[in-house]
Amino acid sequence: EHARGTSLADGAAFTWEVLLAPGAGLLLLPVVALWRERRREWDIVFAYVIASLLEGGLAVVGDGVDVNAWFDFFISASLAAGLLGAVLLQGQPQPQPWLRRAAWACLVATLVPVGMDYRTRFGEAAATVRALPVTEGTFARYAALLREARGPVLYEDRLMGFLSGKPYLFDRFTGAALVRSGAVPERVLADPLRAGTFDWLVFERDIRPRLAELRGRGYDWTRVTGTPGLAWTDNVLLSIDEAYEYVPTEGPYHAYRPRRSAAVR
Repeated sequence: EHARGTSLADGAAFTWEVLLAPGAGLLLLPVVALWRERRREWDIVFAYVIASLLEGGLAVVGDGVDVNAWFDFFISASLAAGLLGAVLLQGQPQPQPWLRRAAWACLVATLVPVGMDYRTRFGEAAATVRALPVTEGTFARYAALLREARGPVLYEDRLMGFLSGKPYLFDRFTGAALVRSGAVPERVLADPLRAGTFDWLVFERDIRPRLAELRGRGYDWTRVTGTPGLAWTDNVLLSIDEAYEYVPTEGPYHAYRPRRSAAVR
């Protein structure tokens, strides 16, 4: 049990998962094809590609980092693909026609990651659209509940908090990164949760599977642990499980209220 990012092996595994396995490595092909030209005015693009790869390789090792680590690489590779397309569309004669065909193949290959697993992706998008009425209804319901709460509330959806007029007390991503790095004590959030301070907790992700794994283990304040893909740390989750009860609902939101239900209006 440890947070991702404690070793280079973790970073290498995550690089494969989010960059290479989905086919994003094919974005390097236009860079290779463009390298043949090696025009001086393009040096900045090549430098950007190399720097973005180094940046992504270093950043992805850190805990709390997702596919965002490779955004600069995606941008730089797109610039290279655009330049290659411009060169090919100019239609300048090539001494070796097969090189031109190979360059076009490199450019077309960059579309492969878009088509990979497209059925699943479009299916998920269609399901999201179909669920919009339920999502909107659930959103409005919890925005109203937060608005009526007498005490503080903890939520993840900023728009929900804005509509309810409740202050945004804790950012799950930034806060969790600070806790995992040791810059902020884990008890800053865990202790108020154990005391049932918040009238409502409204999350966008379902924490129940992780709670089921943690039950019976007890708190461990000597280290900060968590699971990849879930910002809340284990001791924070145990604090929620100790003092709050789940409120079943439809839609993508997951709500909890203090076990002392009389404290919630």
